Amino acid sequence: MKLRFALVAALLLLASACADLGAVQDYAKASASVPGYDEATKDFGSRFTRAEVYLDEKGRKTAQALTPERERAVPDLLAVHKNLQAYMLVLGKLAGAQTFNLDKQTEGLQKAVVAFPPFGLDADTANAAGTLGRLVAKWVLVGIQQHYVIELVTEADPSIQAVTAGMRRIVDVYRKDLANERREVEAVDKINRPFISAAYPSASPSRDKLLAVLSDDHFRVKTAEFAARAARLGELDKALEKIANGHAELRRNVNNLSSREFAAALKAIAQDIWAAKGQIDKLS
Repeated sequence: MKLRFALVAALLLLASACADLGAVQDYAKASASVPGYDEATKDFGSRFTRAEVYLDEKGRKTAQALTPERERAVPDLLAVHKNLQAYMLVLGKLAGAQTFNLDKQTEGLQKAVVAFPPFGLDADTANAAGTLGRLVAKWVLVGIQQHYVIELVTEADPSIQAVTAGMRRIVDVYRKDLANERREVEAVDKINRPFISAAYPSASPSRDKLLAVLSDDHFRVKTAEFAARAARLGELDKALEKIANGHAELRRNVNNLSSREFAAALKAIAQDIWAAKGQIDKLS
């Protein structure tokens, strides 16, 4: 019985070593390439500094009280994504990709991430991100060894699911914060519009007309900016969902990596991730 089990295990490893893991490579590369999260995190951290001009005195005092905690959270919010990216690069390398440069991506990885629950970064997400950091440090020096994909994916999947779910909660916090920022800016336009209306009679001083034109142009630009940022966050959320689904698919088929059905399913998921990336790039 032991001999039979050992033989089966050896055959599985041999099959994985001989498998064409192009779909895994593409999925890993797509997952590591999704933009938008870091930019949104930095926007979140600097929100009150950026929006201070639109706030009244009470709002500015509130902003001054809230800003330090946000600034403290930014490095750990960024670390969650950095560790996920680094993991995907290591996964791609083990699957046979030779184009990934891991040196810069693995520098300064945080193996302990601090939780900031008010911003969506709960303890489970922080712990899972730290686990990914430790896994990257463990596997980064391993060369192209396809049979290790089984071990890595099996060990990492619970953390991948926790991190992607946590990042989606964080993105939801960013979306709500963006909506609040938009309301603050639009309130300034609404309150001041009666005083700088573009509908002044022709006898109005030219400076009033100029102020109205400049105001309209400014708030038109801000409205477009808010719409683009909201759309980017929507695409980012889609990408994170697909990354989680792709890794779950990989985990389910970890002993059947040579399956054409599996490869087709994972390639389809990778295409969805690439599509979300393309939309984020267009909106940037």
